[in-house]
Amino acid sequence: MSGFLPEGLANWALGGAGQGDNSDDQQAASSENNETQAAPISEQDMRAKRMARLAALEKKNSSNAENGGSNDMDVDKSDAAEPMQVDPDEGKKTQTAAATAKVVAAKESSSSLSAPAATPKQSKNTIPDVNMAEEPAQKKPKSPSDPLARLRRKKILLLRRVLQVTFGNEASDRTPACVHLQLDDDEVYNTSKSPNGVNIGHITDLLVSRLSLSPSSRSLETIPPQKPGLIAYLAGCHKRAGEEWKDLKQKKKGDGSEEELCGLLEEIRKQVVSYAASSLQLPDLFELGGNSCLQLAKCLSTTATDPSSSVTFDVMGKNTSFYYCVCEELHSQDPDAFETMVADIAKCITDALSKCKSLLDESPQDESGLGGNGLLLTSALRELCTNKKAASCLTKVPSFLLPPADSPQASEWVGGPPPPQIPRGANPNQINFIRRMQEMS
Repeated sequence: MSGFLPEGLANWALGGAGQGDNSDDQQAASSENNETQAAPISEQDMRAKRMARLAALEKKNSSNAENGGSNDMDVDKSDAAEPMQVDPDEGKKTQTAAATAKVVAAKESSSSLSAPAATPKQSKNTIPDVNMAEEPAQKKPKSPSDPLARLRRKKILLLRRVLQVTFGNEASDRTPACVHLQLDDDEVYNTSKSPNGVNIGHITDLLVSRLSLSPSSRSLETIPPQKPGLIAYLAGCHKRAGEEWKDLKQKKKGDGSEEELCGLLEEIRKQVVSYAASSLQLPDLFELGGNSCLQLAKCLSTTATDPSSSVTFDVMGKNTSFYYCVCEELHSQDPDAFETMVADIAKCITDALSKCKSLLDESPQDESGLGGNGLLLTSALRELCTNKKAASCLTKVPSFLLPPADSPQASEWVGGPPPPQIPRGANPNQINFIRRMQEMS
């Protein structure tokens, strides 16, 4: 059997010369563990050491074979096989070495995860690597905005909301909901000429440019569409200006521009009232106001359907509606023209009412007259009398209630049916009832 077993394996099994080998192996393993604990060894160095140890072990085995190591391998000479000698401390040392290697590997892995990667310091003359992680750039402090630019922007947005107009040569100056105006002078939007933007003197130029448009102008094609005519547009501007004025006055905190903006709104309210009164006196002043009295009558007839948007709605308090201000302005300029205006409006309404047999009937609407439901037309007459001066002028209209005293219609006798006669055989109660009927007739 000794002829088939390698001599090194036999020596280890029989505990002969293999003990020395075991001690050498243990010392080599302990030294290797110490070296592993001392400093980490790469895979190539470890492989080289193992190959060196293997070569040394083979050399040692060959020298033992030459010196008569066969005697150690002869197991047949002895009567009984000797028990295999195993060093009891060898297993403990092996386990200790394996546990130590695991602890070292765990420490190395944890240190590689926790420790940040060391970045080499760059000199001033070296070019920084573009692949290196750059530090987040610090946010630059925002430069304070120009207060004049902010004020100009506020005024432009205010005019868009109130007058529904835009101006300027840039594409950002336009919006589909407003009418874009082509102004002759660029002073309104030129910052070098007007550093503070729109002022009170520019309101007249803007309104004249808007009111001078033709009814067929493509500029009036907006989304949503503009209200037809001149009176309805001016009434809407007056109402929106009042609402913006109230919002500015109710603000608790501001940037100091509220007073200037309120001044612009007050000027807009005055200008739209003045232009409406002038258009009612001179219908040919603007092409959009050719039938101003009819337009005002239509505005009065829509009061019942939308009271908050009507021309008689007081936005800023009592007697602040567009209709009231126009009546006061026109009466102060020319009382005769004011009476003519009231008479024309009343004629438009009564002509439309004459086509209705009852208040529930619909009057046909045409281009030259006013149509609609009988209830809406009567509400227009009621709204016409909300101003006392207008109500007083309405009583002077020839068609008001009764015909004039010197007219042929006033001399006509309009008789009713003859009073009932007391029949014979009527009881006292019937007689009293019939007499009351005669008195009423």
